[in-house]
Order: sequence, then structure tokens, then C-alpha cells
Amino acid sequence: MARGRWRNSIFFIVLVAFLLRVAVITAGHTYRITPRRDHFQFGWEMGRIARAIASGQGFSSPTDLPTGPSAWAPPVYPCILAGVFKLFGSYTPVSAWLILVFNSIFSSLTCWTLYEIAIRIYNQKVARATAWTWALFPYAIYWPVRVVWEMSLSAFLLSLVFLLVLRLKQTGRLSDWIVFGLLWGVIALTNTAILSLLPCFLLWLLHPAQFRQSLVKAALALVMLALVVTPWLVRNYAAFGKFIFIRDNLPLEMHMANNDQSQGLWTRSEHPGNDLEAMRQFQELGEIRFMELKQRELNQFIREHPARFAWFSLQRAFYFWIGPPQA
Repeated sequence: MARGRWRNSIFFIVLVAFLLRVAVITAGHTYRITPRRDHFQFGWEMGRIARAIASGQGFSSPTDLPTGPSAWAPPVYPCILAGVFKLFGSYTPVSAWLILVFNSIFSSLTCWTLYEIAIRIYNQKVARATAWTWALFPYAIYWPVRVVWEMSLSAFLLSLVFLLVLRLKQTGRLSDWIVFGLLWGVIALTNTAILSLLPCFLLWLLHPAQFRQSLVKAALALVMLALVVTPWLVRNYAAFGKFIFIRDNLPLEMHMANNDQSQGLWTRSEHPGNDLEAMRQFQELGEIRFMELKQRELNQFIREHPARFAWFSLQRAFYFWIGPPQA
């Protein structure tokens, strides 16, 4: 009887998901990441930053060349990587295995958050089906076991904050609002793009019948968020002499998808991670001046080709949901 209850529990699903992912990592040798370009695919820019941290150079140098202080990426995942590198060596198979297992922990825990979300919105039958789908779906397995990046941690944090939103809709307790704000601070320092959902959640949580009280609680959550991210903002100001909200590479990423060679998708040319000449220019100008240059180039493209920019943006919105025509 007890065994049956255990097998029907969400914890059993989480355990199966985790063991399956670890088995794929170990048996599939996904921890043997290609050494090409000095292991660049081991975390890409985040891996480079982690190596710099582990070697005592601080949060810096997101490309192959030493380029000084960086705000290319939010700090959480590179610092986790750096801790693994410090203990088990930079770009070693052991480090790769451990970080992929770390990814798998959060990918597996997402079974639990999805279960709790589904049981609140639908019922236990749907919740179990949702959790098992995430546990066994090949696409959900692929990313944590193959790619050294923050997406598994980000997916867990996003599902966790959505679960908390559902709880806030029911209770509205002050302590939950505080946790809500602190959690958003962690999210901001893990995957800043997810912050775009915060205004939507806040608007949904504002109770018309208790609007003033809800507004005060929302303000408290924003204060908690600010408390979490402020040390990193201070670090950025100290490193660059100007205000940078968490990360600074948006101009480059926007330019890569909006230029004369682009067809609406991201282009590899002129990116310091792929182009040697761009990497040297990045080193020569420094990160801030390089990003300012890309911002000017982006602005010029938008002024000269507003219709193309609008069309590219619509294409990317479409591809976001159905998948791009090329990876």
C-alpha cells in the first residue's frame, strides 16, 4: 500500500525524471563536450566568464581574448559554473558531468512545479499527466543533458514564480509577497529576459476590491526585488562608470538580427563569439564602447529600413512559438 502511494506521488515522478537525465548524461557521454575552440561550446560566453572568475580575473572576458570587466550575462549561472570550475577544473569532463547533473536537478524539479500549477488550475489527473510529460518528453530531456546554459534553472524559476502567483491569488499574504519579490530578484540575475513577464503578473495580482492594499504589497515586492539586484548594479557601476541594468549585450543581439545581411534571423557575422575580427574589435574598444557602436549601427538600420525591422520582428515573434526554420 505504501509502495503504491509512493509510486503515485509527484516525488516519484521527480526521481524518475532525474535518474533518466543522469542516465542519458552518463551513458550517452554528453559530458564529453567538444574541445573545439578551446571548449567554447562548454557554456559559450558564460563558460568564458566562469573560467575568468575561477582563474582570479573576476567577472570578465566573455570571448576568447581577455577583454576586461563584463556585464555580458547575468551573474548567477556563470558564478555557479565558476564554482564547479574552481573545484573540479575548467572545462574538464568531471565539471561538465556535474553541471549537466545540476541542470537536470532543476529540470526534474520542474515536474513538481508543473504538477502543482496544473492541480490548482485543473485536477490531479491533468497534473500527473503534465508532470509525466515533462519527465519523459525527449525535448525536455535534451536541453539539461546537452547544453551548458541556464535554461533549465530559468524554466524552474519561472514555473516556481507562476506557482507563487497562483498562491497569491488565493491568499495574498504579506510574507508571500516578500518571497515573490525576492524570487523575482533571483530570476533577474539568472535570466533577465523573464522580467518582461513581471508587469503582467503584477497587473493580474492587483485586486480591484482591494486595489490600494494590493498596490502597497506590489510595491513591497518591487522593493525586495531591488534589494536582490542592487549589489550587482553597484558592481556594474563600479566596473564601467555608468548605470547598466544587469547586462549590457542587448545592442549586439539586436544588431545581429537587424542588419543588411539578415533575413530576420540571427546572423553569425560580426559577433565576437564567432568572428575573429569582431573579437579583436571587441578587445580594442572594450565591452561598453563596442556595445555603444552596435547600438548606433542598430539605430541606423531601423531609421533606414523601418519596414524591414517591423517585418523581422513579426517573423521572430512567429518563430518563437513554432520554432525557427534553422537552428
